[in-house]
Amino acid sequence: MGIDATLGNQNIGTDLDEKQLIDTINEHKSRFKENAKILTLLSPMGGQGFLIGRGNLQLSPTVIRLIGIENILAIVTPAKLATLNTLRIDTGDLNLDLKFQEKKYMKALQGYRTTRLIRISAE
Repeated sequence: MGIDATLGNQNIGTDLDEKQLIDTINEHKSRFKENAKILTLLSPMGGQGFLIGRGNLQLSPTVIRLIGIENILAIVTPAKLATLNTLRIDTGDLNLDLKFQEKKYMKALQGYRTTRLIRISAE
């Protein structure tokens, strides 16, 4: 699965790998101050509900730490959300997985201005 990066309406990268994501994030932070938010929208993969891991390995622990777990928002259609009990997280880094697990819930955007909290399950 590829990752595209945009800034406003400007596409700044398509099918980015881990290094390109790190470079883009660092450039953004240096350009717009270190505490600039990087909102990351992710959709769970398949019927298993993996939000991170198993298909988006370019979102490495380093990339996720640069983004900040508080800046990750799930996007799920109402139909898919009805089939999910949890959003599964498997970053490959036990400490980072525990930080997600400590949150217990994550916001999921399910429609126009409609969000729902869904439980996080870290692997």
